[in-house]
Amino acid sequence: MTLLEITRLLCLILWLPPLALLAASAWRTLAGRPRGNDSYLAALFFTALLIVGFVGRWYVAPGDEASWAALYALCGALAVYVLILIRQGSR
Repeated sequence: MTLLEITRLLCLILWLPPLALLAASAWRTLAGRPRGNDSYLAALFFTALLIVGFVGRWYVAPGDEASWAALYALCGALAVYVLILIRQGSR
């Protein structure tokens, strides 16, 4: 196993717990019932999900160009969501 493969696997392992811990906040936000900081925690969930997606795709579909495109689309959607949160937070 190369150093790149080891660091890739380590990153995947390290990002899975935050993804699991933030899932409830994201679910409440998506259901329209956010509490406290759930909207911001949902942004962290989607960030963790995106990172797991980018790292995990090397194991699931290393040569698939469509998976790259889907992840970049999700990356753009996350940027829009963060911009909305910034705007709401500055009011």
